[in-house]
Amino acid sequence: VGSPEEAIIVDPDDKEDLPDIVDDFELDFNAGSEEWVRMVKNSANLKEFTEKTEIFQMNPPREGFPLLVCDLDHCLLDFSTKLLESANTEELGAQATEKMKRPFLLEFLTETYKKYDIAVWSQTSWRWVEVKLTELGLLYNPNFKISFVLDKTSMFRVVSTKPGGEDFEHFVKPLQIIWSKFPRYSPSNTVHIDDLQKNFALNKTSGIKVSGFYRKKKKEARQDVELQVLAIYLKKLAEAVTDFERVGGHKYWQMIAAGQKQFMIEDEGEAGAKKKG
Repeated sequence: VGSPEEAIIVDPDDKEDLPDIVDDFELDFNAGSEEWVRMVKNSANLKEFTEKTEIFQMNPPREGFPLLVCDLDHCLLDFSTKLLESANTEELGAQATEKMKRPFLLEFLTETYKKYDIAVWSQTSWRWVEVKLTELGLLYNPNFKISFVLDKTSMFRVVSTKPGGEDFEHFVKPLQIIWSKFPRYSPSNTVHIDDLQKNFALNKTSGIKVSGFYRKKKKEARQDVELQVLAIYLKKLAEAVTDFERVGGHKYWQMIAAGQKQFMIEDEGEAGAKKKG
């Protein structure tokens, strides 16, 4: 209480002692038992939380388009206020912002926008989300539009179990919030990309796990083609599948994008049994 906002909201990149990779607990989409997942999904707490959650809408949804929910940090970009502040000319500023973007970011958003509405869900505060999207030129690009944004205040606290049996608390991104605010979207037409698998705990079959992007791993960053491959997969998904739930998850998305594997589409009976179970 009484602390200035500058002392509370800190860009993680300005901290020198943070690890490169956040522990994802090897959950493999499983946050506790199936009974636990069902209980949390239907709990009064989540419903109450959903009703109180605010979504920052920028552009209206388009009729007939599925939804792509994108994580921001280490999924689409690796932001740094230090890098921006050190760029004292317009040319250096442009170079700095390019370094923060994951390779093929603009191409990825341009191509996926042809098939999907795009939303952003970041684990940082709205203040930093707005700064990042603005500085990197993602809010007013003529080739794509971001429909709406959620920040860390929209993340829901749950208790999960590690593979060794230890319980722990963490936050997740419940897509139910979006589906309740925008009924045109549902598990049948929503995908969520994130570098942290635990964020899919309440929506296992909607999650697409991508590797984390880190600028300081220079060799890997230069060779990164993840978004290029992901754009191919998302295009195939939108064109080949009318009900995303019937693919049973996106574990093999890279192989499908490469043409090494085909979508295994469940019949309606199988998909319906899983929804009920």
